[in-house]
Amino acid sequence: MPNRIIRDSVRTSASLSHLTAEEERHFYRLLVYADDYGRFDARPEVIRGMCYPLLLDNILTVNVVKWTQRLADASVGILSLYTVEGRPYGVFRQWAKYQRIRNAKSKYPDPPSIDGNMRQDAAFAPVVVNVNVNEDGVENDITQDDESSWVPPDFFKPLTDLVGY
Repeated sequence: MPNRIIRDSVRTSASLSHLTAEEERHFYRLLVYADDYGRFDARPEVIRGMCYPLLLDNILTVNVVKWTQRLADASVGILSLYTVEGRPYGVFRQWAKYQRIRNAKSKYPDPPSIDGNMRQDAAFAPVVVNVNVNEDGVENDITQDDESSWVPPDFFKPLTDLVGY
């Protein structure tokens, strides 16, 4: 499983504040299950097995479905669920804002297009300009889409605010 970064802003996330404790736990487990593009196989049985391998006796598939749907609800908007060739997949909507994409290709198919021209993952892809390593060996990204200098165009608004669309 890949390493994931959880930023301190998670403590004050408006989207996460709407979740129950079980839904929030599901969010963190999906976070480490997703590939480097924030995508995952969304079959409930697969999610249950991959996210709760030592809790299979305690976690019901019906709850996995309920928690996954809640994360995808428009009022929360953390996930988008989609189907390719009859198989369900999920993707974290704000993935590139919080995670580094290291692999060249996703393990899972692209989500459907947003506007007919641009694939959804193009909106998520970060542009790393430079990577600095401090004296402790910790990488610090310098990205072109730094929040302080980049304002998303209006058509990205539903992807950036997570709530209310």
